[in-house]
Amino acid sequence: MPMSSTLIYNALVCLFLFGTRLLSQNVPGLEMQLNSTPEQCDKAVASITIKGLLTSDSVAIHWSTGERNTVQISQVQAGDHNLAVFVKRKENNKVLIKDTLIYFTIQKADCPIIIPKYFSPNDDQYNDVMVIGNLDRYPDFELEVFNKLGQRVHHQKHNFIPWDGKWLGVNLPDATYYVFVFPDSNNKNKVYKGDVTILR
Repeated sequence: MPMSSTLIYNALVCLFLFGTRLLSQNVPGLEMQLNSTPEQCDKAVASITIKGLLTSDSVAIHWSTGERNTVQISQVQAGDHNLAVFVKRKENNKVLIKDTLIYFTIQKADCPIIIPKYFSPNDDQYNDVMVIGNLDRYPDFELEVFNKLGQRVHHQKHNFIPWDGKWLGVNLPDATYYVFVFPDSNNKNKVYKGDVTILR
């Protein structure tokens, strides 16, 4: 993960942030570590650890996601981000300021598609449709459902609508059906397979 380069902001910026005159730009003994998780089924979490702070230090943290003055953020989407850390310390009648910009990237990890084992389309408002978990994360998906004779009885692409167990408007019989989900309809090499049983 790429860590930061220290940026020297001009005196006006420092005056605006800290309300004091800039006399030095070196706070000794500080170590900063950025930690983050990949974006999987849930959004990622990122946090900053600052070692070497004194209790009298003033710290301002600005995340590019909009959060301010918190060492941890959640619900971070995949992509490139940054945060600015400003530390002010008074020492020997001097004001020491360190300002650091840290760049980090949240990777998008695979989120498994979850095919249910059964559903019961009997209009009781409970489990009436087949819902495939995490499919909303794959906008280019393709879904196919086959019966035991190999006939395709359901097909969808790109816009998931929970299946109600019908084929050509007619209820299918209670049975086990075979489900194939391609996360990318243009790449049939990756497929999630499962079987679902209709129970009315």
